[in-house]
Amino acid sequence: MVEATQAYHSKVLTAIRVIAERYAREEVKRQIRASGAKVSQYPSRDIARMALALPEERWKEFIAKAKASAVGGKCGRSASGENGASPAQDCPHSEAICDHLPNAQRDFLMTTHPAKQPKESVMWPVRKSNAEYRVRKHLTETEVEKLLAGLKRNRHGHRDWLIGLLIYRHGLRVSEACDLRLDDLDLAARTIVIRRLKGSRDSTHYLERDELAGLKRLSRNGAYVFVNERGDAFKREGIARLIQRAGS
Repeated sequence: MVEATQAYHSKVLTAIRVIAERYAREEVKRQIRASGAKVSQYPSRDIARMALALPEERWKEFIAKAKASAVGGKCGRSASGENGASPAQDCPHSEAICDHLPNAQRDFLMTTHPAKQPKESVMWPVRKSNAEYRVRKHLTETEVEKLLAGLKRNRHGHRDWLIGLLIYRHGLRVSEACDLRLDDLDLAARTIVIRRLKGSRDSTHYLERDELAGLKRLSRNGAYVFVNERGDAFKREGIARLIQRAGS
């Protein structure tokens, strides 16, 4: 019984802390809107940092509201036992949760239930190693040509084809292709700066004629060479999806 009560108190205290932090973040967002700025300009970590810097009096208000929200009402027991309520000494709840105020409407809404044991275990299929599916880990020249032709058939065919071409010709990792910037290009000298990741050395590569023509034709929006429809830099998942769509 004691262990169950302690687990219950820990669960409620965690809920109170989470709800209080949510109230603090909402207060910070209201202050940002009042100043005329947009909340979307602030990352979540900055909002959380600003919430922690709120005055202590405000945090006391948030904790009081969180208690009422998490507990769902007061305990109903007063210290003197007025209005037929039992004395506070008989309250099974911890003082951090229950403040023993009279005239409560309802008791705790949060309850603990024993965990249900599974009736049967289900073994999900486990993917085998790559060696079980294929021996060769590279594409042949013919396969690369088919993949580039498939990339040209995408909605943004020229951009997708150029992504695949640069990755193939210069041995780029997907993250390196995403990080290509317009400052890395020197079209007059027909060169491109490859900024390697994972500790590899940066290098400067010459551009072939078809690469140079493709880069000149590519629309330039922002600081990155390859951007999506929203004008943001590509992510690894985005390039993986367009290559998968072209190869299927």
